Amino acid sequence: MEYCDYCRLEVKVAGFKMDYMGSKKIFCCEGCKAIYKLFGDAPVVKNKEHVPSSVSH
Repeated sequence: MEYCDYCRLEVKVAGFKMDYMGSKKIFCCEGCKAIYKLFGDAPVVKNKEHVPSSVSH
């Protein structure tokens, strides 16, 4: 079983792979691959301060 190098979910669809700084990486989807391509292995942390608690119309 393989796991995504970005989100750690199980990889169910093959084909989302890339070389990153001499290392082979595998991803569960194109989104995780794109984010990893942008940020590398730097942790991306959500800031709770900018997440709305509710959406009003």
